[in-house]
Amino acid sequence: MRKFQKVLLLVLFFSQSAWAETDAEKKINLAFDPQIFSLSKRKERAFDATAANYILSNDDIRRSGATSIPEALRMVPGIQVARMDGNKWAITVRGFNRQFSNKLLVMVDGRVVYTALFSGVFWDVQDYPLEDVDHIEVVRGPGGTIWGPNAVNGVINIITKNADITRGAYVSQIVGNQDTSITEARFGAATASNDSYRVYAKKSVRNGLKQDGNNQENNDGNRRDQAGFRYDVSSIKENNISIHGDIARGKAQNYFATLPTKNDKDSHNANLVINWDKKISNKSSMMLNGYFDYDQFSLPVLQRTARTLDLDFQHFYNFTKDNQFTWGAGYRSISDVIKSYESPGGNIIPISYTPAARKDEWLSGFIQEKYGIIPDKLYVTFGSKFLRNTFTNFEYQPNLRLAYYPERRQTLWASVSRAIRTPTRGERDITLLNADSATVSNRSLVLNKGNQNFFSEKEIAYEFGYRFKPTSRLSFDLSTFYNSYSKLRTLEPMNGSLNPTTNNKGSGSSYGLEFSTKWQATRDWKLEGSYEHLKMRLGIESASRDDQSTLAGSDDLQNAEGQSPQSQFKFRSFYNITPNIEFDNMLYYSDHLSKGLGGTSGTSTSTSNKAIPSHVRFDTRIGYAYTPHINFSIGIQNLFDQRYTEFKKALYSRQTEVGRTYYFKMMWQH
Repeated sequence: MRKFQKVLLLVLFFSQSAWAETDAEKKINLAFDPQIFSLSKRKERAFDATAANYILSNDDIRRSGATSIPEALRMVPGIQVARMDGNKWAITVRGFNRQFSNKLLVMVDGRVVYTALFSGVFWDVQDYPLEDVDHIEVVRGPGGTIWGPNAVNGVINIITKNADITRGAYVSQIVGNQDTSITEARFGAATASNDSYRVYAKKSVRNGLKQDGNNQENNDGNRRDQAGFRYDVSSIKENNISIHGDIARGKAQNYFATLPTKNDKDSHNANLVINWDKKISNKSSMMLNGYFDYDQFSLPVLQRTARTLDLDFQHFYNFTKDNQFTWGAGYRSISDVIKSYESPGGNIIPISYTPAARKDEWLSGFIQEKYGIIPDKLYVTFGSKFLRNTFTNFEYQPNLRLAYYPERRQTLWASVSRAIRTPTRGERDITLLNADSATVSNRSLVLNKGNQNFFSEKEIAYEFGYRFKPTSRLSFDLSTFYNSYSKLRTLEPMNGSLNPTTNNKGSGSSYGLEFSTKWQATRDWKLEGSYEHLKMRLGIESASRDDQSTLAGSDDLQNAEGQSPQSQFKFRSFYNITPNIEFDNMLYYSDHLSKGLGGTSGTSTSTSNKAIPSHVRFDTRIGYAYTPHINFSIGIQNLFDQRYTEFKKALYSRQTEVGRTYYFKMMWQH
């Protein structure tokens, strides 16, 4: 606690000179009223929205000193971010944190980036140029009515910039002790018809972390090369068309740290996205989005190649200003091929999937109505997503939302929603065999097997929120929630042994509150703080033996209660010392994890579950605009703690510690 007090005093000391400001601050655009797209697939005021939301702007990302998307997400109220090692992260919203958090939908410009193999995100692959990220939209709470399955506890949508605002040349270089070299280059221009385009390239070389308890390198760095383009058409009247795509390759080193030889994860990715918005009349508009995604990764024990085709149509019709109707339809197809390998030395459990090749399809329909019961005061929104899919046939995800505006500086909202998480290949088709024999064909003992009768996890969420802007420079945002879960995944011993198969014998609830505030104290000084509190109560049916499987102490359901912090506190201070010098400080406090350490490593199981202590992290940055075209910045992350543990070790990996990092960045643009 003394360390926490010292850091807080230091932040206030660094910022104290900002109090002496003049009335000139009234001239600045405070940008306290952003718009959000991810709540209804149409832009609306985030302040008026009937859901807990947050907009992380490009300026927030730049001034935080974050060098990756996971690091940038640390700033967002309600998100739990924990680094597991040099290339793995545990990121979630409202609990259930783990290496592959499966109740959080993550997208880039509406393109879903989780892998359907386990509904998790390879965060080492999400390495877009941060300068090209316009903003990141975060919705805390269910988003299934709009976005479909797996948007159970939250939605993250990373929105890139329109090519019209990235004209010209841009180059940046980061060097540091952990981010050894991050190079970004971009060029944008206009066509003869005044459409806009850009092309970019990025190369990242990131070092790994050190092992827990000693000073030995874990050699788990990440190498990635990525390039892409974007073309925005604005020359066609009443139409906006965007075409963009990326191609990338990467290597996450030492991904399976327990293997003696090859243990990296190689990835190859490509995508093409087309977005079309058309105004039909003053009352009617439509949106058509489509993308094709190619994803291949190779692990020491398997290779997966997946191709995804996604089409989404939405039609908006405003009968009146206070009566807005929306309907739409969507189709998604995922075809994959999984090839299993014998691991080097035969010392890791061989994994196979049956069938090895599979095509899964999702067909959805959507309707929603927003109606003004009392115009400009009281609105009700109701609708549902209807889904037919390969795994569970028919699903539905309705919601009901109310918004009340006592006056334009206040918003009261409430909602009740249903969301589902559909099964994955890993939960239905996987087979893990005994690793004792010399060849796979001789391994007759099944250690873990998927269950064709595993069905969707379900959630009913109740939410209430209040927003208040006493002045144009000060805002408060409070949200509370209660989530009820059923049919949660459990690992049930099979065939009279302790070896598990998946089942749906879990249930439980979570509840909590999230509070955030923004204050533009002066023209040159902005403060922001947030606090989150989370409680979880998870249990299993009386007939369940989830806590007795071979994964006890690691991945059984009830351990999920202790893998997310009960309390988090975040504080930011962005201060312009002069028009050319920025001084920025970020403070993070995360509560202890009661079920932090322990888990599997190779074929052995550790039943220890020591708590991971709470920690305070302090980041600082100084930026200097040498000329209007050249900028320099220096940043230090985790200034007051040399090394600490944030989360339990990843699957087949060693426990690592997050260390102090520093970097130098030079940026030129014209």
